[in-house]
Amino acid sequence: MDQVAVGRRLAAARKRAGIKTRKDLADRVSLPRLGKETIGKIERGERPLYEHEAPFVARALEVPVSYFYEEETADAQLDRIEDKLDAIRDYLAATAPAVAAAAGDGVEQALAEARRRLLAADPRVQSKPRRTGSGSG
Repeated sequence: MDQVAVGRRLAAARKRAGIKTRKDLADRVSLPRLGKETIGKIERGERPLYEHEAPFVARALEVPVSYFYEEETADAQLDRIEDKLDAIRDYLAATAPAVAAAAGDGVEQALAEARRRLLAADPRVQSKPRRTGSGSG
């Protein structure tokens, strides 16, 4: 995987982990030459994430080292999409129940279409039963 893709994954994992700033990640990683500026360069694809740094960064982000270097499967993409939709549903249910109710069918239709396209594009994708409701239960 090229360093731009690795950088995008690093940025996505940082945000998913709830680490808002690059400095916060640098503090958690605690490697002398991996400060906020260097993390920024990696996230922008201007510098590689070196092999000796990856385990420290992965531990701080609670992801496997392979997350940075292996291609994401369509199954993993679908799981990630479903997790995001669950989070959106939870947020809307808590803050705007009427909007959540109105958006429900559209979200399910979008997810079904994404699943259909992934199944058509990648025969390795498992045809898993559709998840329903929130992932927090």
